[in-house]
Amino acid sequence: MNDTQLTCKNCEEILVNEADFCYVCGAKFIRNRLTLKSLLGQFAANVFNYDNKFLSTFRDLFTKPEAVIDGYVNGVRKRYVDAISYFAISVTISSFLLFLLRKVLHINLMDNPFGELSKVDISGFDSMYDYQTLLSFLSFPIYAMVARIAYMGKKFNYTEHVVAMLYTVAQFSFVSFFVSLVFVGLFNFKYVAVGNIMLLILIVFWGYCYHRIFKLEITESLGRLFFLGFLFFIALMIFGLFMWAYMFATGQASIQDFIPQK
Repeated sequence: MNDTQLTCKNCEEILVNEADFCYVCGAKFIRNRLTLKSLLGQFAANVFNYDNKFLSTFRDLFTKPEAVIDGYVNGVRKRYVDAISYFAISVTISSFLLFLLRKVLHINLMDNPFGELSKVDISGFDSMYDYQTLLSFLSFPIYAMVARIAYMGKKFNYTEHVVAMLYTVAQFSFVSFFVSLVFVGLFNFKYVAVGNIMLLILIVFWGYCYHRIFKLEITESLGRLFFLGFLFFIALMIFGLFMWAYMFATGQASIQDFIPQK
């Protein structure tokens, strides 16, 4: 064995001296020591490169969601960020947003959006956001079940609807990050009110994605979209019942709160 032979630092395959990339794993061979300039350059290339997988995934989920979602279902893996990783990144971003709004800007996210029109104080329920990560991972299987019912008879099975929900909910989270940061963090809009509007946008986004994935006629697409929205709000009402039950059990709400004052 020649002492001048190079070895891939990732898979340990022997390389020829002139190789810039490993012919086995495709990793780039680094000859120079790491510097701050090279580190920043690598970061800029990975994040801001037009062909970056994350930016391509984010862009194409808006412009051609069928390429991302249906592509993943049919085996495409190299072109876009995989569904679970994309969702995990969005959960991290959402957790950072909640930390920023609650701990840095000291905003009560459950502050009543109706003001004096509603006497019930739900501000104490702000602590539910401590479990945001858990709630996020528990929610998308329910969303997938709702979509499975709304688009019954189409080519996706339940697991494939889970993939669709991972991508679309993650995309929604990225958009919500910027919307909430601007309207709640800068302009003092109520987080609950902004969140409700964003939920409506999420439902429309689901309809748009499924319209393109299943190549539906516009009338069928709208009909299934309304059915999807109906099922989704039924699911939200069930969650709301559990929320109110929790608030009554912990003393954050009582029957007296619903009795008009004289």
